[in-house]
Amino acid sequence: QSFEPEVEVFPWTNNDDYIQLCTNNKLVVGGGEWSLENAPYQKKDVGLGLTLDSDLLFGTSSSCSTFGNCALSRYGFSFEIAAVEVWAFTPCFNVDDAKKLESLKHN
Repeated sequence: QSFEPEVEVFPWTNNDDYIQLCTNNKLVVGGGEWSLENAPYQKKDVGLGLTLDSDLLFGTSSSCSTFGNCALSRYGFSFEIAAVEVWAFTPCFNVDDAKKLESLKHN
């Protein structure tokens, strides 16, 4: 089994603002239901785009209107996490540079 799958990109659809949610119990990316006339996937698979539990051991995935994605796991709604890869969307290479950049936005 490979941990290097092909990358699929699901950009924000502007359908809702359910981009991300983080609590003590889970990390969620995407949500929102499709209206029946524009649902690209089966209605039963609609829900949270990606959910990771607080221990990063288990997750769920469903189609969601936030990103227009299909369920991200081919093994069913819930899955066991083998590895987590984190990407940062910043031009900075360390935390100090990121803090400096963020402070410039508020000046």
